[in-house]
Amino acid sequence: MADLHYDLLDAARLYELPAPAIELLLRHQPLIISAITAGGKSTIAERIIEKSNYRHVITHTTRPIRSDEVNGVNYWFVDESEMLELIKSGAFIEVQPIHGEFVYGTSIDAYKSVITGGHKPLLVIDVQGIKEIITSVPDIKPVFILPPNYESWIDRLHSRGVMSHVERSRRLESAKAEIETVLADPHFVMVINHDVERTADEILQGPTIVNQYKSHEIAQQLIDNIKT
Repeated sequence: MADLHYDLLDAARLYELPAPAIELLLRHQPLIISAITAGGKSTIAERIIEKSNYRHVITHTTRPIRSDEVNGVNYWFVDESEMLELIKSGAFIEVQPIHGEFVYGTSIDAYKSVITGGHKPLLVIDVQGIKEIITSVPDIKPVFILPPNYESWIDRLHSRGVMSHVERSRRLESAKAEIETVLADPHFVMVINHDVERTADEILQGPTIVNQYKSHEIAQQLIDNIKT
């Protein structure tokens, strides 16, 4: 089982977008949303779905299903062996190992099912997965959601339950790395999550230049606070 796990992680890290995935993204560009941990991306994505014709592309994961989750609704839950076979067959648009523990991936079939249903695809994925997509489809403008300030973000992070010092440090470092990546890449559009309704509207309508300036300020403030 250990060998299977490491084979899966290696396959996920080395995965490259197959030609059918690139063609699909070029013909039917998605709205892509990402955020640091506890940034509110899932709640905002649900509000966007309620207000528009976007529909969530359901992600595959090797993470165990939770008691309040439904297979095919929250995620497509698969075991490591099945995930590895899907990766080898080129079934994904993007696939990522998360913290060396579980693997998540957006399948071509799940993407197509949204389109054939008459809807526009909405992807909620992490920054590394987005970077893979941008490499092949450079005119995509993914949205990165920021908290309004460091204090409110930390409060939200702690509200998710007790964390060990190691876990807290890992999440903070991961968030800093993601923000730095986004700041360095002009493809990303940053949006401040003041409240769900306002943020969903801004994403759907397109942020203004003034809002982008403020977002860059907030992003740098978050990095500076994480460093201290």
